Amino acid sequence: MIFPINRSECSDCQFTVRLGAYDLAREDEPSSMQVFNVVEVREHPQFIMNAYTTNDLAIMVLDRTPRISRYVMPLCLPPPSARSDTFAGQKAFMVGWGRTSL
Repeated sequence: MIFPINRSECSDCQFTVRLGAYDLAREDEPSSMQVFNVVEVREHPQFIMNAYTTNDLAIMVLDRTPRISRYVMPLCLPPPSARSDTFAGQKAFMVGWGRTSL
């Protein structure tokens, strides 16, 4: 199963998830875009609303399993046993669009 990641701060919002989308202005997306409803949002257990952004993380449970394709691929997170300094100094990339992009 693929679980998109979002901010916990947005957990009360209604979501439609588009995987494989490249250009949000186009409905005839050439990348075989897949559209899903979010049926549940699971917040980080230590998230506190209106606090500094610590633990502002949630996973979204989709209404069905996405198809893996050239444009939709899972990202595996490191196991809990990974040392926190293992990735120190490394670049990280986030992809997606927020509410202000729509």
